[in-house]
Amino acid sequence: MTVVPQMDFLNLNFVSMLGEDPAFTYAGAAQLVQRIAAATATQGEILPIQPPALNASWSLQFWGPAIQCNNVSETQRTTILNSYVSYVESPSSWILPPSYISWGIQNSTEAIPFNNTTGTLELSQYGWYDYGFVTMFVAYIGDYDIIPWTVMQEHFSTSSIQAFGGWPQILRNLSAIECNLYNSSYAVQFEYTNGAQNVTISRPDTSQDVLFTAAQADFNLPMGANETWDGFDQSSMLAASYQAIFDAFTQLIYGIIYSQTEQSDSFITQTILTETEDLEFLYTQLAIQNTVGDSPAFQMRSMEPLLGSRGPLIDALERLFENFTISLLSDPYLQ
Repeated sequence: MTVVPQMDFLNLNFVSMLGEDPAFTYAGAAQLVQRIAAATATQGEILPIQPPALNASWSLQFWGPAIQCNNVSETQRTTILNSYVSYVESPSSWILPPSYISWGIQNSTEAIPFNNTTGTLELSQYGWYDYGFVTMFVAYIGDYDIIPWTVMQEHFSTSSIQAFGGWPQILRNLSAIECNLYNSSYAVQFEYTNGAQNVTISRPDTSQDVLFTAAQADFNLPMGANETWDGFDQSSMLAASYQAIFDAFTQLIYGIIYSQTEQSDSFITQTILTETEDLEFLYTQLAIQNTVGDSPAFQMRSMEPLLGSRGPLIDALERLFENFTISLLSDPYLQ
């Protein structure tokens, strides 16, 4: 019988753990999973998967992680806009208005991008220590000159803001979407012709997954083949793997990019998502200086038009996460 790559979400290699044998605590996605997420997001394609032969075909049906993205409700958008305004009007410092922000929260009814936890308003950043699948938010404006220069010169005075119709009118182009993680059924067809890979993905059904709780984050692992899973079960390992996959993906999206200078602390500038209709303004920006480690070739690039859009950001996010999920088969340690 020919053996083909198989999904195994009960694999401990998805997860980074803290602790000593046999007690461990979830500590985010393993570096291997993070590398696969970054490589997939940079290329925008499913990574090469080793077939059993140069010419081969097979299909897989399995349940795995997938994200579903939608525009936020008008109420949520108003909440986000008010938080954005509080940030740009913050008296603590003179700050340029952001053109892109992304954050994660565990309660989607409180979609506040900026919080005052350190004495100043800062972008909410989700971390692995906040156990549980989160809602990922992305908000963007897209205009190069988001706020009229008169308003900026007068440091957001009430009179200058009202002269332009108030903040809702000034920020009328602010868009926001939310993405949630689900447990989805996959039907995947693999075709290889002389080693050339072609993968077709369909997801015929989707159901919401169980949250990864703090109780599931602390568990004991079996130390040998004959030992039991004391304090640990397969549902916990499945939840931990899903959490790790989601964390690895969202960490590439989170962050803030400022208008005018387009200074960025988000890795999204290194992904194909800047080639979408919504974020094309980031792709064509003359100089994006990424504070978290862009390659020298990416900084100070020439302004060139986008030759072909990857469509709406909502669709591109869902497709990219699908490609990332299938790309996990590219590494034998995750099978």
